[in-house]
Amino acid sequence: MNLADVIKKVEDSVLFGDAESPMANRLHMLSDDGPVESNLCLVLGGNAAGKSLLRRLIQSLCQHEKVRVLHLSMEKRCGGSFGAIERTLIYGAEDEDSTGTNSATTVLTSIRTSKEWEDPHVIFYDEPDVGLSDEYAAGCAEAMADYFAAPSPKLVGAFVVSHRREMMKRFERTNPRVLFVGPKDNAPASLKAWLERDIKAANPSDLKEEAITRWREVGKFLRERRKP
Repeated sequence: MNLADVIKKVEDSVLFGDAESPMANRLHMLSDDGPVESNLCLVLGGNAAGKSLLRRLIQSLCQHEKVRVLHLSMEKRCGGSFGAIERTLIYGAEDEDSTGTNSATTVLTSIRTSKEWEDPHVIFYDEPDVGLSDEYAAGCAEAMADYFAAPSPKLVGAFVVSHRREMMKRFERTNPRVLFVGPKDNAPASLKAWLERDIKAANPSDLKEEAITRWREVGKFLRERRKP
């Protein structure tokens, strides 16, 4: 199993592959000209586009294939199914260190953990740059890119979700695959086009309702699909 296999399973899943799903036609490969053995996939898209749904789907698919997932996200950082001690060991303590310091430490710890794991595994970084300045976000990306260039043979692949240009552009040298989550009309032609795009202000008051609506639509669809 490699990164291309994981992406193919995502594309063929009920969530993204079923024409009646609210996530249908919302997953677009921007760059698939990287080598088959490419082990990095960048995930682009706006807030409430469905990137966290993608992460949960990948976790489920990997679990089914008996592939471990090291996932780093705000969900786990803020609690999730983690206990306080386990959360602190991975993410640090916000009352002792700055958010940026904890983010940088978490990235470095994830690389060390991947090197130590003896089982096939996937890393999913969901906004690993939280609290980091552009300089340190770029530095973390460089450390990640260096590792992905010569990873553990047990690393199946890595996904990186970020809205930060200074982070994502540092991965260009790795020739990554690039997925865009969102309407096709909003999809850039390439990573380069995304990095160079003009940004229009969005109304922050709309974000919560958009996110709630997306979750409700997906939840309703999945419940219908589970019915006998």
